[in-house]
Amino acid sequence: MREEKRNLAEKYAAEVAWQDWEEMKACLQIMLQEPERIEGGDCKGLQVPLPGTSLVQRCVLVPRTDYGAVGVVRIEEKMLKAWGKTPQQVFQAAAENLSKNSRPLCIRLTEMIRQMSPVPVDDIMPDLPILVLTNEKQFLGASVIAVQGLLRDILKESPLSLFYVVPSSLHEVLLVPGDMYAQPEELAALLREVNRVEVPPDQILSDRLLAYSIPEDRLYEVQF
Repeated sequence: MREEKRNLAEKYAAEVAWQDWEEMKACLQIMLQEPERIEGGDCKGLQVPLPGTSLVQRCVLVPRTDYGAVGVVRIEEKMLKAWGKTPQQVFQAAAENLSKNSRPLCIRLTEMIRQMSPVPVDDIMPDLPILVLTNEKQFLGASVIAVQGLLRDILKESPLSLFYVVPSSLHEVLLVPGDMYAQPEELAALLREVNRVEVPPDQILSDRLLAYSIPEDRLYEVQF
């Protein structure tokens, strides 16, 4: 049923509503991806780098229909022509939506697991100081790390100077205190293993570990 609803949403955007700029403008979103994971047929001008990383911010359509479904739709040249917009104008509209409409959600990992688990987990799971960062809809939520000043505001009260930013899927990232891993290679290896075994291939964001320096207010890719 979920796949059927997503297909309906994609059909809605691809065949009908994408011709209406005013309707589609509100559906523009930013999706973080690795360039090598992006399929052909997209407008390359609708991608810009995420500074300090190998990831790109890709502009996509996420229409909502009367069926209550959502689906990611590639933006093609025919859409730009129908809208009378340049790639830069379309990306700017998506970036404004990211700042205004994709309200960030930051929650402790333990609390999220507690909410999702059908059985109590308090007695079997330690309260780890790991944060989950996403958006309210928990859909394409990893993109919120591109919001100016967001990481600074979330982590400004921390006594630490470094957090690892684990790109756990397209929909969220994990903020891991730097003092939890003396060797970041261990965390990077864990990320690769989880991506290989647990994350659906179409939801993998990256195998590359990121970090955020609080004193420098800087997001960057960890080099090994």
